[in-house]
Amino acid sequence: TPVYRFEVEGEEWVTIGQRGHILEPDFTPSLNDENRVGWEGVTAEGEMLPAVVPDSLAKPPFKKKKPVTADGVELKGWKMEALPYLIYAPIEKLPKE
Repeated sequence: TPVYRFEVEGEEWVTIGQRGHILEPDFTPSLNDENRVGWEGVTAEGEMLPAVVPDSLAKPPFKKKKPVTADGVELKGWKMEALPYLIYAPIEKLPKE
Protein backbone atom coordinates (compact mmCIF):
# COMPACT_ATOMS: atom_id res chain seq x y z
CA THR A 1 0.00 0.00 0.00
CA PRO A 2 1.55 3.32 -1.01
CA VAL A 3 2.06 5.99 1.67
CA TYR A 4 2.47 9.61 0.56
CA ARG A 5 4.02 12.31 2.75
CA PHE A 6 3.83 15.98 1.84
CA GLU A 7 3.49 19.44 3.35
CA VAL A 8 0.51 21.77 3.20
CA GLU A 9 1.11 25.34 4.43
CA GLY A 10 4.09 24.15 6.47
CA GLU A 11 2.20 21.27 8.09
CA GLU A 12 3.22 17.67 7.42
CA TRP A 13 0.45 15.51 5.99
CA VAL A 14 0.35 11.77 5.35
CA THR A 15 -2.10 9.93 3.14
CA ILE A 16 -2.46 6.26 2.35
CA GLY A 17 -3.28 5.28 -1.20
CA GLN A 18 -5.83 2.56 -1.74
CA ARG A 19 -5.48 -0.17 -4.28
CA GLY A 20 -8.93 -1.11 -5.42
CA HIS A 21 -11.90 -1.11 -3.13
CA ILE A 22 -11.94 -2.08 0.54
CA LEU A 23 -15.64 -2.97 0.38
CA GLU A 24 -17.42 -5.23 -2.03
CA PRO A 25 -20.94 -3.79 -2.40
CA ASP A 26 -23.54 -6.04 -3.94
CA PHE A 27 -27.30 -6.37 -4.15
CA THR A 28 -29.01 -9.04 -2.08
CA PRO A 29 -29.59 -12.13 -4.25
CA SER A 30 -33.37 -11.99 -3.76
CA LEU A 31 -36.28 -9.85 -2.59
CA ASN A 32 -39.15 -11.50 -0.73
CA ASP A 33 -42.51 -10.46 0.66
CA GLU A 34 -43.12 -13.88 2.16
CA ASN A 35 -45.44 -12.81 4.99
CA ARG A 36 -47.11 -10.04 2.96
CA VAL A 37 -46.02 -7.47 5.55
CA GLY A 38 -43.26 -5.80 3.55
CA TRP A 39 -40.39 -6.49 1.24
CA GLU A 40 -37.07 -7.80 2.53
CA GLY A 41 -33.81 -8.48 0.78
CA VAL A 42 -32.40 -11.90 1.60
CA THR A 43 -28.61 -12.27 1.78
CA ALA A 44 -26.73 -15.42 0.77
CA GLU A 45 -26.52 -16.26 4.49
CA GLY A 46 -30.31 -15.91 4.90
CA GLU A 47 -30.21 -12.58 6.75
CA MET A 48 -33.27 -10.41 6.08
CA LEU A 49 -32.64 -6.73 5.26
CA PRO A 50 -35.56 -4.28 5.00
CA ALA A 51 -36.37 -3.00 1.52
CA VAL A 52 -38.69 -0.23 0.36
CA VAL A 53 -40.39 -1.23 -2.88
CA PRO A 54 -43.04 1.10 -4.37
CA ASP A 55 -46.68 0.01 -4.44
CA SER A 56 -46.68 0.39 -8.22
CA LEU A 57 -44.68 -2.86 -8.58
CA ALA A 58 -46.53 -6.16 -8.45
CA LYS A 59 -46.61 -8.02 -5.12
CA PRO A 60 -46.76 -11.74 -4.28
CA PRO A 61 -48.30 -14.21 -4.61
CA PHE A 62 -46.76 -14.65 -8.04
CA LYS A 63 -46.98 -17.47 -10.54
CA LYS A 64 -43.60 -19.16 -10.39
CA LYS A 65 -41.62 -18.41 -13.53
CA LYS A 66 -37.93 -17.49 -13.22
CA PRO A 67 -36.82 -15.01 -11.96
CA VAL A 68 -40.11 -14.76 -10.05
CA THR A 69 -40.79 -17.11 -7.14
CA ALA A 70 -44.07 -17.59 -5.27
CA ASP A 71 -42.96 -15.08 -2.60
CA GLY A 72 -40.57 -12.75 -4.37
CA VAL A 73 -38.00 -12.14 -7.07
CA GLU A 74 -34.56 -13.71 -7.63
CA LEU A 75 -32.18 -10.88 -8.49
CA LYS A 76 -28.85 -12.63 -9.03
CA GLY A 77 -29.54 -13.51 -12.67
CA TRP A 78 -30.30 -9.90 -13.68
CA LYS A 79 -33.25 -11.03 -15.83
CA MET A 80 -35.37 -8.31 -17.45
CA GLU A 81 -38.38 -9.12 -15.26
CA ALA A 82 -36.26 -8.61 -12.12
CA LEU A 83 -34.71 -5.25 -13.06
CA PRO A 84 -37.57 -3.05 -11.76
CA TYR A 85 -37.10 -4.73 -8.35
CA LEU A 86 -33.31 -4.72 -8.44
CA ILE A 87 -33.06 -0.95 -8.05
CA TYR A 88 -34.91 -1.19 -4.71
CA ALA A 89 -32.90 -4.12 -3.34
CA PRO A 90 -30.79 -3.51 -0.24
CA ILE A 91 -27.06 -3.34 -0.84
CA GLU A 92 -24.75 -5.53 1.21
CA LYS A 93 -21.39 -3.98 2.06
CA LEU A 94 -19.00 -6.87 2.54
CA PRO A 95 -15.25 -6.58 3.22
CA LYS A 96 -13.20 -7.26 0.12
CA GLU A 97 -10.78 -10.11 0.52
